[in-house]
Amino acid sequence: MKKSTYESIYSTEALSSLEDHYGSGSGLYKMWASPHSIITAILFGWEKSDHPAQLHHAWDIKKFKSLNEAIKQSVREALKLLELPNNVDNPNILEAGCGIGGCTTQLAKENPHITVTGISLIQKQIEIANKLKRTRQTNSARFLVGNYLRMPIASDTYNGIFAIETFCHIPPHEKPSLFEEMFRVLKPECKLVIFDGYPIREPQGSEKILFEKFKRGWTLPEMITPFTLTTYAQKAGFKVISVKDITPRVIDSTPYVYRNASILRQIIKAIRFLDDRKVKLPYVDNLFKSLGFSTKNAEIFIEACQAGKPLVESGLGKYYMHVLEKPNPSQRYKNKTYETFYPKLKRIDC
Repeated sequence: MKKSTYESIYSTEALSSLEDHYGSGSGLYKMWASPHSIITAILFGWEKSDHPAQLHHAWDIKKFKSLNEAIKQSVREALKLLELPNNVDNPNILEAGCGIGGCTTQLAKENPHITVTGISLIQKQIEIANKLKRTRQTNSARFLVGNYLRMPIASDTYNGIFAIETFCHIPPHEKPSLFEEMFRVLKPECKLVIFDGYPIREPQGSEKILFEKFKRGWTLPEMITPFTLTTYAQKAGFKVISVKDITPRVIDSTPYVYRNASILRQIIKAIRFLDDRKVKLPYVDNLFKSLGFSTKNAEIFIEACQAGKPLVESGLGKYYMHVLEKPNPSQRYKNKTYETFYPKLKRIDC
């Protein structure tokens, strides 16, 4: 099985893979929401639905009345950790890897005094994001098509940057450039907050096949551990404020992901059954197309969703929060040691 989907985020292979998965195949993500939102998004489109339009784990899902609210809470938690300065009237923050704009428009709607800019490599995603911006009337949201490793943005621009499950798409050898660029566009004494999943050790036995399915279906390159990410951030100049295993806050999402993937698999079986018998039903083709089933990635995406649950249960996969700060150049500081952040874990890179 192929070990990774692409070697460089700058490659045509990366752009093609990501466009196919997150562009033409983005309809699959309509399944990640509360039931009513799934139905309205399928029938009427993203912009005419109350769908969160966010593809990431839900936060403390058992504490909220709906999956939608638990999904939205993740971005609220990221905003709190940014600790935006009180002496700035109109803070300017960046979402690095904004997808179809769900997080960006949510924050702009809930915090109209904040200018929230989202950037994505995928043109189709930004087109959807701009539609969401118009229909949700979020005038303080901004969207850019571009690579966040090389942005047309002036240095010291943002009062905060957050990335939720997006830095995993950057190959390991390009992670140093990623943190150098984040450091450049962030203002001094401001923070970068990262929520993401990682392997914390080498996969063993049956985990190896599951891990490769997980990476392939999510269009991921080779992955690094949270320990390596911390090192890259420090080398770029960041002060490490906090590193925390927050798997307990999101782990209850995994059964929902697994369940929805199982439902999708059954629908695909139904599609094949109809195709084999050359049965054509009114509107069915358009319905399947709106869900993204016309893309070649549908089945491997479902395999990835189903692989995630056992990988977390076996202890291979963990979900971490990193809070980093760009220090004031006039102040001296010393980063804490590896053992401070990972006292119970052996240092290992995958």
